[in-house]
Amino acid sequence: MRYQVGGSLKYDDSTYIVREADEQLYTGLKTENFCYVFNSYQTGKSSLLHRTIYRLEKENHICVYLSLALLGTNQITPIQWYK
Repeated sequence: MRYQVGGSLKYDDSTYIVREADEQLYTGLKTENFCYVFNSYQTGKSSLLHRTIYRLEKENHICVYLSLALLGTNQITPIQWYK
């Protein structure tokens, strides 16, 4: 078994710990709800999304992942933000 610091885990990584959020996100998306994943830095958000996307794509769903992380940087003007 290996330990990884930083970055997202693969969908089938044996070190991933399944949480309640896994089923909540999967169920929410399956029932066609708009879902947000907000949490602090380095808490497994990307790994959660990769695993959920994998599950949904196995069922022939098309998934899109949008990250707003870069929109909040100092290099973005108000016009660019609201565009």
